[in-house]
Amino acid sequence: MTDVRFPREERLKSRTSIGILFSRASRSTAEAGLRLVWTASPEPLPRGVQVLVAAPKKHYRRAVVRNRIKRLLREAWRLERGSLPQQWLEAQEPKLLGLIFTGSPDPALSELRTLLRQLLDRAKW
Repeated sequence: MTDVRFPREERLKSRTSIGILFSRASRSTAEAGLRLVWTASPEPLPRGVQVLVAAPKKHYRRAVVRNRIKRLLREAWRLERGSLPQQWLEAQEPKLLGLIFTGSPDPALSELRTLLRQLLDRAKW
């Protein structure tokens, strides 16, 4: 059985790493309100990939809505990351990923999973 957890080591929290993620060297793709930003990590990562989940305050003024969107994004990532190349998860090609949602304020989990799957398939790793 595959590991479907979303542990702390997989969460992108470092300011330095976030700065690297949003530098000019990063790449991105978007679909219907969900944007995927990625870049190679300059240092090895314990889980091979680290993910940043964001819902901007500019688009969603209420914290309840932002928190729900981020919770759904984390769940969608947790369920869809099994389709990533295995060498990522084994830390051979470490990546930094950012998931930024600016779509409708009440997304469904199935909708987010579909969007995330499309973005992961479209991304040129």
